[in-house]
Amino acid sequence: MSFLSSKICNVQTLICVGEGGAGKTTVAASIALNQANAGKRVACITIDPAKRLADALGVDLDKNDGSLKDISDLLCEYSKGSLEIGMLDAKSAFDKMVVEKSANTKSAQKLLNNTLYKYVSSSLQGMQEYMALEKLSTLINENNYDLIVLDTPPIDNCLNFFKAPAKIKTALNGPLVKMMQKAYLSKNSRFNFVGKWSFSLFNTLSAITGAQLFVEIIDFVDALSHLFKSFIEEASHMDLILRSNDIKVIIISSLERNASREIFSLENSVKALGYHVDGIVFNRCTYPGIESEIPKELCENMSDEIGEIISEWNLKYKIENEIIESIKEHFSSGFIIGMVPFLNLLDNKIEFLKKIGANLKEI
Repeated sequence: MSFLSSKICNVQTLICVGEGGAGKTTVAASIALNQANAGKRVACITIDPAKRLADALGVDLDKNDGSLKDISDLLCEYSKGSLEIGMLDAKSAFDKMVVEKSANTKSAQKLLNNTLYKYVSSSLQGMQEYMALEKLSTLINENNYDLIVLDTPPIDNCLNFFKAPAKIKTALNGPLVKMMQKAYLSKNSRFNFVGKWSFSLFNTLSAITGAQLFVEIIDFVDALSHLFKSFIEEASHMDLILRSNDIKVIIISSLERNASREIFSLENSVKALGYHVDGIVFNRCTYPGIESEIPKELCENMSDEIGEIISEWNLKYKIENEIIESIKEHFSSGFIIGMVPFLNLLDNKIEFLKKIGANLKEI
């Protein structure tokens, strides 16, 4: 029985997290494709500058602002499901969100043209993760899908994803931003000494440096100030989404000797933040073990070589199996553990993804 059928069939949202190089995007695409073939209305979103989701499915994506593209024509003929995918570039998605949330086109364009905004929207720590969650929130609210699969950014530390809402709120609630807001709101007041002093200081420093940096700061705060509250409220909503039991968070990982220690550490850290991890999919596993004898008709030298390969395979299989058993003992019975074996890459990418999905079995 597929572990997806038994564990995730009634779950609206699946978040795939993990370090780069573990095959996270490929597994996410496989889950989305196979659930759509099973008759579900599925949306799959990724934030990945390398365009791995589109490559995994063998399709082109015209836009990178999170707009969804229907690729249901790739599904089996008998499937009654649907599949839409989207790729999210944090900068493009943030620009689109600014336009949608701004009071009018003029104020939105003023912000988009601001030098400081261009830097912040591209470089603010946690922006990729924030935009991934913002898009997830939008899709959940639309309620047009049976399953949403979110392939998170290729991050070195999964905790960055869970910390994103708090990071954004901290950044927008920081003392520098508040001081700039106060300076802007007070600049025309004759009675607010602090505001007048701050605005005067900005102009003075701008004149000394011969640059428009501080004027840009004031314009930045002017254009963005009425959006701060919206962003902060959205970040709070994202925090609630991550805590919800309707969300399943799955780690995509490899099976190395230190895998169990790293996974236990990650799960404890995620719990400490108030969130939850619901399962693990180990990709490119060495299984099943090989028990068959070497055919006698093979020459002796070839038999020796094959024997060494089989021995190495079975040794690695044994080590990986021990890691999995230790992980199973650590987690409760409801914790999801899936395995995808080493598979030969097929020319037909859709068939390859189907093969991965067929091998996601419950242990």
